[in-house]
Amino acid sequence: MKPKFDTLIQNNATKGSLAYGLGGAIFLIGFMFFVYWGILLGMSFMYVVAAFALLIAVVLFLASWSAARGGARWIDLIENHPEKVVWIKPVVTKHKVALFITAFETNSFSIYAKGGNHLRLECNSEPDQKAFLEMVAEHLPQTHIGYSYEVEKIFNEGSEKFIETLQDKELFRPIGSYGF
Repeated sequence: MKPKFDTLIQNNATKGSLAYGLGGAIFLIGFMFFVYWGILLGMSFMYVVAAFALLIAVVLFLASWSAARGGARWIDLIENHPEKVVWIKPVVTKHKVALFITAFETNSFSIYAKGGNHLRLECNSEPDQKAFLEMVAEHLPQTHIGYSYEVEKIFNEGSEKFIETLQDKELFRPIGSYGF
């Protein structure tokens, strides 16, 4: 695969890993806070809250570890098992000020595999978007690209037969149908 796209996947996986790790650290600090005050005040309820904080911290640290490995897994999946990647959903997020004024937009693509696993790639620059679309054209020509409520409903009902169901309902749109 092209180095530009490898870098794009690794960078996005690293961002997820850092976010989960930071959340885990915050809940770990919360755990220590509740244990300290539980000992100081002699309140057993604080230990229950501390246990929940520790549980959440462990889950977030595990998610962080999984996200850090995710970049390599997705690169391997795209290169060696492209038939398992079934849907690419473009996502435009509008960031608003005062509920109705759009300050800026961010562009990304969510890549979904059979089984429901997904990775969101931020592609705000033209070179990133071009690298992404070139990779899709080269490695994932039989992946559905696009979004509608009906497509999302079909995916949620079962990702194993997603492409076949879209083809039966004449909703399937590979990258070639966009003229790329």
